[in-house]
Amino acid sequence: MYTKYDFGTARNSYFQGHDGLIERKEDGATVRIRFSENRKLLAVNVKDDGYYHGANPPGGIGSVTHIKLLELIETRGEQYFEWLYARCQEEWWNEARWLTEEDDQRPSWTDGIWQEGRMGGWCVIKGTEPLADNFTTEQWTEQDEERVKFLDQMYDDPDTSADEREAVVHEHVDLCEKRDMIEMREEFCDLAFQLVANIDGVRKGYMTEQIDDDYEDLRAKREAAIVRGEE
Repeated sequence: MYTKYDFGTARNSYFQGHDGLIERKEDGATVRIRFSENRKLLAVNVKDDGYYHGANPPGGIGSVTHIKLLELIETRGEQYFEWLYARCQEEWWNEARWLTEEDDQRPSWTDGIWQEGRMGGWCVIKGTEPLADNFTTEQWTEQDEERVKFLDQMYDDPDTSADEREAVVHEHVDLCEKRDMIEMREEFCDLAFQLVANIDGVRKGYMTEQIDDDYEDLRAKREAAIVRGEE
């Protein structure tokens, strides 16, 4: 079982504390995690770092869409982007709930999410109690795989005596628990990165589509005004 991730910590801005840090080996991308406020579950940092800042476009949208956005803000005021951003957040959380509650490909242990932190910047994932209790950074080695296969064969072999089974039962249980925890950790990391990637996905998809629709509506109203002689 090859792990796609490395694990560490990163300082945060709250009380000089630290968050957990997951780094994806293939591209160096990182995700922050922490305990939920009751310390019984794990939460993923989903704060949107691509939030609109004046002349810089929101992350994930193209230059043409950005020009449309600036014109909409000029016409409707800064509150237009506040409204748009709130709609995008709602869309993201709806997608996150679907991923953790209804998606056929979701991990079997997850059962939904909720928001936590200032402005809902952390996504608490239900079902992560075992990882919150003991987040393993161990690796599953070839030796582990070979050993557990050997022990499985021992248990399946009718010629294995009760004493022989008893002699290795604790080792077998420990190896199976280690494998299960590492598999759960990998599934959690996959889900965490998918949730974070969806932030850009919402901007590229939902936000862009909403801006395009609103801009077309604005242009249609301008053209109608010209026809009526109002401009």
